[in-house]
Amino acid sequence: MKKTFQLLLIALVLFGCSSADDCATTIDIPQFYVVNGQSHSFTTTQEVPCDFDAELLTPVQIEPVIIPNISYEVLEYQHTIDASNNYEKLKFTIQLTNPNSFEVQGFTEIAWEDNPTAKLYVFGSSSNGTGCASIAANGTCLIEYEAEGQLVTGNSSVLDFPVVTYYAVN
Repeated sequence: MKKTFQLLLIALVLFGCSSADDCATTIDIPQFYVVNGQSHSFTTTQEVPCDFDAELLTPVQIEPVIIPNISYEVLEYQHTIDASNNYEKLKFTIQLTNPNSFEVQGFTEIAWEDNPTAKLYVFGSSSNGTGCASIAANGTCLIEYEAEGQLVTGNSSVLDFPVVTYYAVN
């Protein structure tokens, strides 16, 4: 029994970390991005030396995370603008499709090719409609939006069809 213990101790010394330089651990690194004044947080993991001081970590700002492969189809689109009265009515239904093998959670940015600075953000449900806070793996979701009032698109003519981007929130 004593000999087995000695062999085990020798094996641990030989195959374990030979110095502090060889020792590594995994830590969570906080990240975030900001879209339309709202911050969205993420964490990633990274292997670091055991003597790494994780308390020195500060959140890292990253580019907005766009979910890959999300496609969309405009099922209904109505946009009426009365520039003389600074008034518009916007109504649309857009189907998002997630062909990925995992569920996604996020929000939608609606922009227009003719006026890319005019952007509308749809987060889950609101008084103006419903969004797609999540889309099941290999699933679809409908964004339905309707609003009228003061001109927000900043254009005096009817805009072309929307361009949709789906951002991840976690």
